[in-house]
Amino acid sequence: ESERRQVAILDIQGRSAAFTGGGPVGLDVYSHQREDSQEAWKGHRCGVDYCAQANSMVGPEIVDDMAESFESTIGKPLADRILDALDAAQAAGGDRRGQQSAALFVVQLRGGAASYSDVAEDLRVNDHPTPLVELRRLLTVRRSRGIIANANQLFEDGAHERALQMLLSLRDRIPMKDNIWIALGSMYLKMGQRDDALDAIRRAVEINPYNTRRGSGGLPRNMSFETLWSDPEWVQIMGD
Repeated sequence: ESERRQVAILDIQGRSAAFTGGGPVGLDVYSHQREDSQEAWKGHRCGVDYCAQANSMVGPEIVDDMAESFESTIGKPLADRILDALDAAQAAGGDRRGQQSAALFVVQLRGGAASYSDVAEDLRVNDHPTPLVELRRLLTVRRSRGIIANANQLFEDGAHERALQMLLSLRDRIPMKDNIWIALGSMYLKMGQRDDALDAIRRAVEINPYNTRRGSGGLPRNMSFETLWSDPEWVQIMGD
């Protein structure tokens, strides 16, 4: 079975090596079947710090576009560079069998939650009509708490409009996360925009009615909204 395998290795210096079985390997940096092959295409293209591999693809442009995307996004977070490369592969035609699944696994020294592990990203979409779109959405969901924290810090530093736009952009990408609407409501209230604040809180409650619970974690006595506690609209939203 070894002659049919596909494998790549990267070392800590960024050097790469790869093998694609079932056809000629060719050059160390670039390997693929003949472009006029009627079979599903398989091959790889490697460079410094990466190796793009593919099989059951429409053609060699898949790994070409993946590689060019990865090389052109230096400076972005690794997870984003990988997703951009996968998007480029799909835009070039992708898998001949269509779309179904996608996964993202990123390891970084102490890059996990609260630095307790080295797993920075571990996301998987097993069955979805647009798995790359869903994978990117999941990455945004995972990052959302950090984005909210950064927006709040920007606001405290005086960059009010920039902070608001950060939250609005996050809301547009994952509109069904109630904590984003709560963060928006709090920020609007600090900016003196009562109606917008109430609209945001109303939406948060629609998404998750449990927000109206009394006690720890509930909105009715959340100190961020203390100035609204006696507001008739607030009382109505909270169900009092």
